[in-house]
Amino acid sequence: VRAICTAADDPQGPVRAIFTLRDDYLGRLAESVEAREALSRVTVVRAPGETALKEILSEPLRAVGYRYEDDELVEEMVAAVRGEPACLPLLQFACSMLGERRLQDSMVVPRKAYAAIGGVAGALAHHADGVLSGFSSAQIQLTRQLLLRLVSPEGTRLVVTRRQLLDGLPAEARDVLERLSQARLVLARKRTADEGRAETELEIAHESLIDGWDRLARWVDEGREELAFVAEVGQAARLWEKRGQREEEVWHGDALHEALRRMDRYAANLPEGGRRFITAGQDRELRLRRRKRWRQVALAVGLALVSVVSVIVALVATEQKREVSRQKDRVERQRQRAEAQRQQARRRFAEAQREGARAALMRGELLEARAKLRGSLETEDSPLARALWWRLNRQ
Repeated sequence: VRAICTAADDPQGPVRAIFTLRDDYLGRLAESVEAREALSRVTVVRAPGETALKEILSEPLRAVGYRYEDDELVEEMVAAVRGEPACLPLLQFACSMLGERRLQDSMVVPRKAYAAIGGVAGALAHHADGVLSGFSSAQIQLTRQLLLRLVSPEGTRLVVTRRQLLDGLPAEARDVLERLSQARLVLARKRTADEGRAETELEIAHESLIDGWDRLARWVDEGREELAFVAEVGQAARLWEKRGQREEEVWHGDALHEALRRMDRYAANLPEGGRRFITAGQDRELRLRRRKRWRQVALAVGLALVSVVSVIVALVATEQKREVSRQKDRVERQRQRAEAQRQQARRRFAEAQREGARAALMRGELLEARAKLRGSLETEDSPLARALWWRLNRQ
């Protein structure tokens, strides 16, 4: 890199050096003074439009005397990558496989060859299988964990920050993620966070991989319960951390016991934040259990003393009975507070689902918005949720 950046640093010289670089690698390249100087003169080349993509597909073939069997084939290929940030690599996978399957004695790329590779989606799935064929079994397992974190419980792509994606995974996951990024199976882009720092966001290269790539489709199908659990815990943990990790907002009772049972099965794919959230609930329940045990012991001792002292003096027995009554009142108040906390937790969950639905609606993810909004209404009815449901139905 230093040699490239200093090859043409004399403005009087006749040599100029031009090189291209993916946008998600800009920050990694600027590690030397020379590179930072060169990167101060960057021209942003945006993804080509549909007209340019059609020329990219057609003109190189026409230049060497080849052609497609019909022009609609080019239209279909461009339509398959419309709106995708990695449209060129996706078409590259498809064109490479078409080149391998064309008839050797013909100058025509037949439609049946495109159908045979499964279109752009099939070419990408074939490419993905080729990438994973070079992975060890441990790396494939890490690939599964990484890709499942990029899929929603509804089977759609998720945009996740690099920090969240690697949260709780071993150090080897970074190398696996790097190889998936280099192979363009996972796309990365920079985003400025609220605090002004840059974050890397990642997503699966194309929606078709989730359904069209047999391996990933099988992982998603096998892990639907896991995806739902991880998403539910992750959402609750983020809300808990955002509100200051208050003790009374952790899960407890049946919800906590169910989460602990499922965490034993899905611990490998549960981010560290989710583990902290569940562990906090477990610690709180243990503290409450110890307090309850001590109260029960104290109550038993008190009753024994009442039995002994009541034989000696009726006045002391009466006072002890009053103490027992006060203890029962406190237990009842605690039960009522626990019930109130459960109701409050339901309201917060309904609120979180509603806000998640609102955010999904703003992004245009209507199915995700509908699923989350239904969860909010089933948990607790509210005018805000009904208004959002009306707005969703209009779209």
